[in-house]
Amino acid sequence: MGEFKRKNVLQRMRMSTPELEVYYRNLRRYRFEQGYPLKGIKWREKAYRLFVKLVQIDRILSHEKIIILKDEHTATQSPTIFAATHAGGLDITRICEAIRANLYIFLGDPGEIYKNIYGLLAFLNGWIPFDTNNRLERKIASFRAEELLLNSGNLLIFPEGAWNFSDHLPVTRVYNGAARMALHTNAVIVPLAIEVYERTWYINIGKNINPASFRRTDENALTERIRNELATLKWEIFEQASEARQITGREKAEWEERVRRLCILGNDFSTEPAFIELVNYHDEADTIYKKPFAYLDQITPRLETAFLFNKRNHN
Repeated sequence: MGEFKRKNVLQRMRMSTPELEVYYRNLRRYRFEQGYPLKGIKWREKAYRLFVKLVQIDRILSHEKIIILKDEHTATQSPTIFAATHAGGLDITRICEAIRANLYIFLGDPGEIYKNIYGLLAFLNGWIPFDTNNRLERKIASFRAEELLLNSGNLLIFPEGAWNFSDHLPVTRVYNGAARMALHTNAVIVPLAIEVYERTWYINIGKNINPASFRRTDENALTERIRNELATLKWEIFEQASEARQITGREKAEWEERVRRLCILGNDFSTEPAFIELVNYHDEADTIYKKPFAYLDQITPRLETAFLFNKRNHN
């Protein structure tokens, strides 16, 4: 792309969410094509205590609490990928508070976050935002994540791709991004499960997974290992919380009410069920989720076409 024209804070404040999505997408592409490095890793490592304090205050004011069932991971000199289940928009801040280490957030489709306080917190903490519907965006995000890991940064990623609203699966099918990044950078993987019941967050942290135990071509095997570990950790939460989502015969209305409460807890995030279903994992054969939006990869993002990239138009 040609020269990118930056906008100041006041100009960005006057932009709509779809316009901001296009603006930041073009900014990321420009920085990638110009060879700009990922900035701010070191100062964010020093500033994360302030970030954790801010999210802790937010949790207290929200009358929420965190229960850590167990934490079996060990600190290493290697960069770490925290591969977590996804239980709602606020699980990001609750995980960061529980881990108490700087974790860049691998975050698809920020949407409204560009305009609210969570966007500011994400920037202060460090994040790698991207548009899940755009192939180049996914490529740039993966490149930045590996760049982060190769510079000793830590990453928080959600392999399921979206919130898990399944009423029978502790973990949905997962993307292979975490495994691929670990094999490319020799980063340790720490599986982490999280669930929320009313206003109590349960977090269960597993043992380190060393990518050195896998061949570089064992991406699928490592992905399956991650999913199995996450499922085990999630079941342990169900047993502890005595509210297993997989109980046979659970009334559909009760489950839908639980989903509604989760959406209220994360009302600053994209919570439309159709959108969440779209960004969940689907394999190559599952073309129903790809063909309707394939045209987006062929469109040059501009302010005039911003409305096409609005997730609310994809229902």
